[in-house]
Amino acid sequence: MDANSGRIATQILIRKPQETVDDDGFPIIKHEYLFNGKPVWCEWVNAHGSEFYNAASLNLSEPATLTMRYTSLVTTQCQIERKGDGAIFDIVSIDNIRDKRNWLEIKVSRVVAQP
Repeated sequence: MDANSGRIATQILIRKPQETVDDDGFPIIKHEYLFNGKPVWCEWVNAHGSEFYNAASLNLSEPATLTMRYTSLVTTQCQIERKGDGAIFDIVSIDNIRDKRNWLEIKVSRVVAQP
């Protein structure tokens, strides 16, 4: 993939889980923002066609693919927050495109609140 600034048009925040304890001593997970909470630009493409149906068969909600500059800080334990609407997405998979450490392709699925 080559950089195309016209497609890198979505800002995201990346959250990494940190285990801590609450006031009663029970372990809890809090998410802290990477990059001091500064947004990262990416290309955001919602799943469509056969990719959408494959994701639906896995019960993934609002699947999408993000392409962003490479960083080793992003792992499958992180979450993506879409800037603007605050929607939270779990990372399903990460691909270091062609193992060149230039770009990451990240598959995500929206976090659905449990009833």
